[in-house]
Amino acid sequence: MIDEFLTIPEKIYYKLFIRFNGINKCFYKHGKIDKSKRIILYLDYLKFIHLGDTLWCEPVAGLFNASFNLAICCNSSMEFYFRRLGYNVIYKSLINQDDVLVARTELAYHLRGKNVFWFNFNYINVSEPIINAVLNNIADCLNLKVDYAKPRALNFNSAEMKATSLKFGLDSNLKYAVFNNYIDSHKWRMTSAMIRKANNALRNFAEKYKKETGVKLIHTGTSKEKNQDLSSYGVADLDLRGETSAEESFILVSMDNVVTYIGFDAFWLHLFNIYNKNSYIVLRPGFSGKWKNQVKNYVATPYIAGESKVTFID
Repeated sequence: MIDEFLTIPEKIYYKLFIRFNGINKCFYKHGKIDKSKRIILYLDYLKFIHLGDTLWCEPVAGLFNASFNLAICCNSSMEFYFRRLGYNVIYKSLINQDDVLVARTELAYHLRGKNVFWFNFNYINVSEPIINAVLNNIADCLNLKVDYAKPRALNFNSAEMKATSLKFGLDSNLKYAVFNNYIDSHKWRMTSAMIRKANNALRNFAEKYKKETGVKLIHTGTSKEKNQDLSSYGVADLDLRGETSAEESFILVSMDNVVTYIGFDAFWLHLFNIYNKNSYIVLRPGFSGKWKNQVKNYVATPYIAGESKVTFID
């Protein structure tokens, strides 16, 4: 979603950087990484690297952590995730000149002049799930062995789940589906009419699904999205928009009685994926047929899986 979130200088620099270096996979100007160097997986650029992007990078962290002295620098809202998995998480101020950064190519302008190993999550031409493609590219470049491609789920104890249920008013005897009708990454071709049509499809499906299954609907989103949305959502049983932290979102999805996601192809989809739960998805509008096919085949379930849990709503 480079068109939406990078500034004009960033876009120009990125495109020239990619073309000049011939990058379509991964790239490191020094060839091999000196193993005496500390490696920093750099994810602290919230206007482009969102929660779902950060989640996708956990297998990348695992790949480097097996062979290098790795630290992770990410947005504060996702620090808990890497810390609970045992990674060394550092603040941006602790990065030093001798460190080798590992970052997405879209950050070329932001990290210009730094010592960076670049990797690329562009999926328009991949022929395998995108996380597998990225890991295989890195492994081929650095002679590493890929261990896993599915981002790891977190385990929570009963006290944590009970406290979260009480905080948000969930009943352990009922089943819930998460409903999220907001898009955090837009395309310039995406019109208001397209968004309304996609939202209507989601709401109609959610109402039908609720009637047929008896689940209760949890409406999620940010405070900003709630404040800007003047629509009424009588279909939702719990309105948690602006109420849940990223960590609480993980806890909710890990609960046995939170069973389904209904929404766009965004963070919640990938969160439900890692907990092996079903999702019903409307693809965000404004993209080409090729893009949509790539998302369906290689992005909605971004790693090799025995059976996809994702169903697309036409």
